Amino acid sequence: MAWNAANPANDCLLINAPALIRANWDALALGTDASLLITNAKVSASAAIVDTKLAQITTAAKVHGTSITGLASLPAGAGAVPDANSNGKLKADASDTTPQYLDSLLDTGVFQISAGDLLQLKDGGVETVKLVNGSASPGNSKYYGTDSGGVKGFFSLDYTKDAATDISAKSWVLDEDDLASNDNTKVATQQSIKYYIDNKALVASSVTQAILADYAAGDDVIMEATTDRTTVATSYTKLKEFRLSRSGTLRIKWYLGSGAQNTHGYGKVYRNGVAVGAEQDAFSSSTGGITWLSVSEDISGWSSGDLLQIYIYTSNASNAAHVKDVYICNSEYINDRVLTD
Repeated sequence: MAWNAANPANDCLLINAPALIRANWDALALGTDASLLITNAKVSASAAIVDTKLAQITTAAKVHGTSITGLASLPAGAGAVPDANSNGKLKADASDTTPQYLDSLLDTGVFQISAGDLLQLKDGGVETVKLVNGSASPGNSKYYGTDSGGVKGFFSLDYTKDAATDISAKSWVLDEDDLASNDNTKVATQQSIKYYIDNKALVASSVTQAILADYAAGDDVIMEATTDRTTVATSYTKLKEFRLSRSGTLRIKWYLGSGAQNTHGYGKVYRNGVAVGAEQDAFSSSTGGITWLSVSEDISGWSSGDLLQIYIYTSNASNAAHVKDVYICNSEYINDRVLTD
């Protein structure tokens, strides 16, 4: 049925009105009559149509360009922007009127875009030819830098190879057995160095071959530890210690003391924590002062680096044992090291 705005007429018979009215209702329900369609002319300029009253517009031609360019950002899930309008393109500078994707702006001889879309230096991208006055093949034994005039480039190393096997006649070689000239611009020959060590070095430092020999027991004191040290320990306790520089036999002189009546002070010489001397006993039978026992032992078997030690203890924890005036003696004087006085 078609819509007829004239039905029912004002003078229509009442019996005919229902049919005419129903015909117009059917036209309204069908909604196809041109007279019933909503046009721009029928929509007020002040009409505010909410989003829920509009279906999604999916036809590109139905969307004006300003509806996109006027957006501050694209809605989530809007999809990819057409290539012609992509904001993923870049300008090379402010005057560039043809934006391009990054890979088109790169020097592909130096850079590349990886399969994972990462910007990378291309293999071989940074080459010697990129250096000022550089060369891809500068040759052997070259360095890159500046010459005496400040010019950049590759230059030959400034050295002269000398294949001579006998350098004794060279101006920079010194053949001088006593090295008396003390020249810091020359190198000495092997023969000069050997002669100086064998014959001059010992004399220059006042060292004799005898002093470098093994220990031999004597009465020249080479080390001493004179401090009076005490302990109330009732088992052997280390109170003195020396480090030795060579091997041989030494005479060890020392004093062991007991400070109370009817108290024993016991002591021994040790080597590296192991007793090597005879046990000494300083027994006090008086009530006044310390009773001292003078000890002197010749002990052999010492080696360079050994620790010579004095251990003592007391028979009564209420009364201390003492050790003092330890003298390490050799057949002639040398200078070794006291570790614990």
